[in-house]
Amino acid sequence: MNHSEHLAPRATEGRTAGGLTELCERIWRLEKEFDLVNRRVAGIYYWPLIRYSTFNLLHQKIASRGPNQPRFEQSIARKIFRNLSTFFTDATSLPWGIGETFDTILVPHPRKHIRDGQSIEIASEGVIRDPNIGRLLILDWQGSNVRYNSAAQAVVCRRSIIAAVAQFRGRIFVPRYFSQCSEEYARLNLIFNREVGTDFPISAMSLARYISVFAEARSLIRVIFKSSGAKRLFVVNGYGEWPYIAAARDLGIQSLELQHGLISRYHLGYSYPGRPNVHYTADKLLLFGKFWADNVDLPGGMTAHVIGSHNLLHHRGKQIGRVPRRVVVLSQGAIGVLLFDEAVRAASLAKDWHFIFRPHPGDQIEDFRTRLAKMGASAPTNFIITGHENVYKLLASADVQLGVYSTSLFEGMALGARTIILALPGWENAARSIELGDAVVAQNATDIAALLAFAPVTRDPEKYYCSPVSSIVEKLDLHD
Repeated sequence: MNHSEHLAPRATEGRTAGGLTELCERIWRLEKEFDLVNRRVAGIYYWPLIRYSTFNLLHQKIASRGPNQPRFEQSIARKIFRNLSTFFTDATSLPWGIGETFDTILVPHPRKHIRDGQSIEIASEGVIRDPNIGRLLILDWQGSNVRYNSAAQAVVCRRSIIAAVAQFRGRIFVPRYFSQCSEEYARLNLIFNREVGTDFPISAMSLARYISVFAEARSLIRVIFKSSGAKRLFVVNGYGEWPYIAAARDLGIQSLELQHGLISRYHLGYSYPGRPNVHYTADKLLLFGKFWADNVDLPGGMTAHVIGSHNLLHHRGKQIGRVPRRVVVLSQGAIGVLLFDEAVRAASLAKDWHFIFRPHPGDQIEDFRTRLAKMGASAPTNFIITGHENVYKLLASADVQLGVYSTSLFEGMALGARTIILALPGWENAARSIELGDAVVAQNATDIAALLAFAPVTRDPEKYYCSPVSSIVEKLDLHD
């Protein structure tokens, strides 16, 4: 076999594995042709609110791709009940009536990582550690029971109550928007049936709910922000936190988004070819490394700045020995089963390699264990499933890592693991790294087994995750 042919993606691959490239190109074309980013209902620009969900729903339908993280899906009623329970369990940490002023507001990611026995929100670490950040108001889902080691004097309040009230009021006021949303849905449905070949995946009622909940959340958050006196907002996962950015913009508060995961041309939370002006996006996007800024056209008006990663610096400093012939397989909810099956087949073909399958936190680990157990005696003995071992320790010990488009794959590259990308739906998110020679693409288990000895290590890990700046405020001159 000529192994060099695997060092770059094949010319036809961009339109295979579920047609991610083609779907994105169609959405970008429709955005431009019909000026979707500027369409409004009751003065609210709705397209940014639904764009990422629209893409995911279409991709699932067209590619027969599983939901992103099934475990995290909950009914609206359950979400409201869960968030309202905050009021009864800890009313002291609610965000209203604090009676204090702040320099900075931080909206961190709800998911925390355990590091050295402590709960850490890794995307926000640069803000938490910044000696120049001033007085800090943290709006976290978990409220005052989370402890932050902050350079600033920090107050932590619950934002789950904001979500609960916004969801509750938003559902009440849906009728305000339903008539206009019905007209917009009919228009969108006609366009998508003609141009994409399927119904628009978000109903008129769902569109009205998106808009109504957004409007209520924006109004509530604006009151909190105004009373805080803050001049800057840091937010993680901006394409899921539109009301916070919109409220900040209403009040002239500078908004900065902290990178929390993979950003690519095919990530429709960030990628806007041609750079149109997109409403409710942050003023600045703060990145782990220069690769991410070169990898995507961000919305017009959003500027990219590299601030590095405290998390990767921490793990690079750990002395963990690399284990020869260890393959770490990094799963994700959307393609976990398909990846699992190919990895098991690869382990059967490469019996002198040791495979460790690590489910995504959103996966149900018992589903994979059951799937392996059903193979009985035919299950490869060199394939195990782990659900508890620290992912960074695994990556630092891996000879080879295997996955599709997990953020952890890029962390693994930065930690020195050699990389194989399996061409399942979404693999195009890693296409740029393959083009740069930092990874190879495999079509199936046979390819994986053949490439184990030839997969490359990245020559410049700093481009993905560089050392962190000592102060974001100083680096970006954010002084009042």
